[in-house]
Amino acid sequence: MATQDIRDFGARVDGQSDDTDAVNAAIDAAASGDTVLIPAGTTRVAANSGSAVSIDGSIADDVAIAGVGPDTLVEMGDVDDSRNSRCIGIDASGGTIRGLEIRDMRISGNKSVNSNKSSFGLEVYPRGDGHDIYIHDVAAIDSSGKGFAIGGGTVRLERITATGNTRHGVEFRAPSRSWGEWAVHASDVLAENNGGLGIDHNGGSAFIERFWLENNGQGGAKVPWKVKESWWKDGTFVRNRTMGFRFNGDYSNQRYSPMRIHLNNVRAREHPYGGFWLAGDVEYDIDDLVSIENNRNDEQHSNIDVRHKAKLKAGSIYAADAGYGTGMFFASDSQSTISRYQHANNPDGPISGPDQSNVDIKTMESGRPPAQSLPQKDELGAWSNNTSPKSYSATLSLDGGGIHTAGGLIQTR
Repeated sequence: MATQDIRDFGARVDGQSDDTDAVNAAIDAAASGDTVLIPAGTTRVAANSGSAVSIDGSIADDVAIAGVGPDTLVEMGDVDDSRNSRCIGIDASGGTIRGLEIRDMRISGNKSVNSNKSSFGLEVYPRGDGHDIYIHDVAAIDSSGKGFAIGGGTVRLERITATGNTRHGVEFRAPSRSWGEWAVHASDVLAENNGGLGIDHNGGSAFIERFWLENNGQGGAKVPWKVKESWWKDGTFVRNRTMGFRFNGDYSNQRYSPMRIHLNNVRAREHPYGGFWLAGDVEYDIDDLVSIENNRNDEQHSNIDVRHKAKLKAGSIYAADAGYGTGMFFASDSQSTISRYQHANNPDGPISGPDQSNVDIKTMESGRPPAQSLPQKDELGAWSNNTSPKSYSATLSLDGGGIHTAGGLIQTR
């Protein structure tokens, strides 16, 4: 195992010179187990279409592309931004990528000179299914496109930050897996101040846990009609400029009917629209969902809207302090069950809607939402205050079985 320093291949790392060829030459030279070092400083790269730093199936197994932390910046130069381009692009359609690691760096699409919504930070192309990639302690910033766009294969992300991007902070266009399994796993995610969504789970099967999504222009997160199964665990949607979490799209054209969405120990607060828009032809597996101080601009009916054919199988739901309307608005023609619904200080009462008879609430009572054990903002993202390794010991029940991740490897049993 050796270190391939990009400076040994001609990189200047001065923020002015074009270091694209040097970075790619170092990657090409890496043998199995090697580390490609991108040192402190600004490494300027460029690609008028495609990827500046281009990784494909020809890369050796178990290669790490590593910076030294926030002092390493990989930045897109001034490119023809009428075409899509990426600082770092990974494509496994031509071969299998095994054990690739990307870590300890900032990546910028440099939107000050690339302003046409076309320059991305890091993209894993949604082609092929041979990716085995681990991305951690990486920040994708200031791109005119998306920060992270993850599609294809098996990808794990840990301690990532997406901020200041013109479009979505993070997009997962994952492959579909069997029910109860996922292709993309992300944890310790901070996405804030992006022009699009904080996280867009835009296809397939993905698991997102330990997250903080704040002040994103199109909302905290959405799950559209193309998804099969989506998990959201231990996270906060706060002060996004529309709503916290929503299903999106034409449910009559869903790829999977019903879709499954899991929401466990999550909170949405202080949104001009509702905290949660639970819609579509979707089975929602919910517990410890809190929606507080949402619908502040009277854009919806309540803190939580249930629509279309949404079917809730819920433990505890809490709704309080809606700016307008009720705690929950129910307009779904599917039968739902909520074990406990607790509400407080919603101007028009606890629940409304034309289909209230379709929800069986076992216990409904007034009272403030309880405190939740949720990660705080400074504990999440790249170089956060919480950088201890994770064991991935999350367990969820599903159809009488269990979903387990252990030792950093995704497993089911």
